[in-house]
Amino acid sequence: MMMRYLFLTIFTLHLSTALNSTALAQPLPRATPESQGVASAQIQKFIEAADQSINTLHSFMLIRHGKVVAECWWQPQTPTTPHVMHSLSKSFTSTAIGFAVSEGRLSVDDPVIKFFPDHLPAEVSPNLKAMRVKDLLTMSTGHETEPRLIGGPEDSGIRMFLAHPVPHKPGTHFKYNTPATYMLSAIVQKVSGEKLIDYLTPRLFKPLGIENPAWSTSAEGINYGGFGLMITTEDIARFGLFALNEGQWNGQQLLPAAWIREATSKHVSNGSNPQSDWEQGYGYQFWRCRHGAFRGDGKDGQFCIVLPEQDAVIAITAHTSNMQAELNVVWDQLLAAFHEAPLAEDPAAQARLKEVSSKLVAGQPKGTSKLLLSQKIQSDILKKEMKYSIYLPAGYEGSTTSYPVLYLLHGFGDDETSWQLKGNMQPLADATIATRRALPMIIVMPDAEKRYYMNSVMGEYMYEDYFIKELMPHIEKTYRVKTDRADRALSGLSMGGYGSLLYALHHPELFASCYAMSAGVRSDEEMRAIPFAEFKKRYVPSVGDLEEGDERITEFYNRNSVLYLLPKTPVEQLKQTRWFIDCGDDDFLYKGNSLLHITFSDLKVPHEYRVRDGGHNWKYWQRSLPDALEFVSESFSKGK
Repeated sequence: MMMRYLFLTIFTLHLSTALNSTALAQPLPRATPESQGVASAQIQKFIEAADQSINTLHSFMLIRHGKVVAECWWQPQTPTTPHVMHSLSKSFTSTAIGFAVSEGRLSVDDPVIKFFPDHLPAEVSPNLKAMRVKDLLTMSTGHETEPRLIGGPEDSGIRMFLAHPVPHKPGTHFKYNTPATYMLSAIVQKVSGEKLIDYLTPRLFKPLGIENPAWSTSAEGINYGGFGLMITTEDIARFGLFALNEGQWNGQQLLPAAWIREATSKHVSNGSNPQSDWEQGYGYQFWRCRHGAFRGDGKDGQFCIVLPEQDAVIAITAHTSNMQAELNVVWDQLLAAFHEAPLAEDPAAQARLKEVSSKLVAGQPKGTSKLLLSQKIQSDILKKEMKYSIYLPAGYEGSTTSYPVLYLLHGFGDDETSWQLKGNMQPLADATIATRRALPMIIVMPDAEKRYYMNSVMGEYMYEDYFIKELMPHIEKTYRVKTDRADRALSGLSMGGYGSLLYALHHPELFASCYAMSAGVRSDEEMRAIPFAEFKKRYVPSVGDLEEGDERITEFYNRNSVLYLLPKTPVEQLKQTRWFIDCGDDDFLYKGNSLLHITFSDLKVPHEYRVRDGGHNWKYWQRSLPDALEFVSESFSKGK
């Protein structure tokens, strides 16, 4: 996901507040969900799932057929609490351009430099000269990097934008660009003589009943445009309904329908991942989404989602780092709620929905986690009973939410209980999730005995087959585990660190991320030099009774050697997985882990590599576990 915000240097914040009408705006009409063809029980499932899996929601409102059918606020938020919109502000700025175009004040094909003759650099490049208003709207200005916007009080955001290099032909290169939206705000002010918020007040805010909007203003007296708008949740919903109705409000066409259609259509490609809602195309400061929807959105999870096929609008405010997960809950839970015809009224379901909606508290852990040690599974492949332990996060019991899953692998000589009994896993996971460093997840800790998580050379102990073909299906059948690749991750220590890397390489279609701690990875040179007594103890059961030196480097060995497999794997395939190598500087496996980093670097595969003070011990791994949970959480539900 793109980082759609700026790290602001110290500046004076000026707020422009719109003029208000003397009469209070009428609230949007309300109706029962069933009367508008929406199932109350399914809305409840969405709220429960969002409450458990998203840290932290602030509000939610659902409109169907022009009526509010569901709404809730997480305490201490209230219906009248104004919320900062962050980059959702951009869609309002785009709408202001639409009004200006409809009034003949400008054209989307006007060159940008036309409006700022006094701010131009000494030399105007051909690409800057070619940049149009439309290129600002579509984030295709031709910039390779984002221009500066905030500086000292003497700096001009306009001047800094126009002086920034434009290496690409405008209209050909998508680059998310908040200063481009600032330029749109400046253009509105230039052609109208009014700040953006004042220009929009009689045209949009007052007709829609959006009262008391506020918008931060730059030192040069321009509303920032790309961020800084503050309105309520219902105001977001009003704007979404205005867009859904193609610029019409209460029977009056405020903005030409053709503009709304143009603004919310795809104008530029921003990626090709079918599972990412940030790669479905970009319009005029609106994002295209999956499922035929479009949206405005802002940092930390602010959403105005418009679903034309369902005749619905969803408004959400939040403070979360995983906005794709937020959208996934919408798609997974709310789409199933819509029906073409009205439904029979369901007073019991409506009462339950009302009760759930009234008891929401932002950021509050729900219930306690549960740890089930040494659960049993009969393996037909291994012809024996195997064990695993499993961590179920707070809120698992009593809800219908499904969770992402982390397979957390133990080291040589340990078993399925070691991560808890030696590593203190449960309280570490509880604390990491409660402080919102990590998403709630299910953690599975299987016993692999001393067999390195691999299939044995003689075929009598096919552990990898058991893990993939029996254990994972058992977990997904027995517990509420999400089954998309994006929601599966691997981690482990020592032998388990090796196992996590091996499975991520052998089964890239199953796992999206891998966090290896002190991975049991050795170079061929190290393997050749291991004394036979130690080699026999650790490796013979899995790789065979080999002697010294080169005899150990067999075809079977190479198939299970991470350092051998990495350069043999297509780079583009490796890039589909997120990798993290974590090893102490006093660890006896430091060399092998360093070689992993060097190999990834030589292949130009993005990865994280951490060397901290510490050795090959539980003290080190206890420090690493919260980082591992945070890292894999960043992959969950992103579809990358």
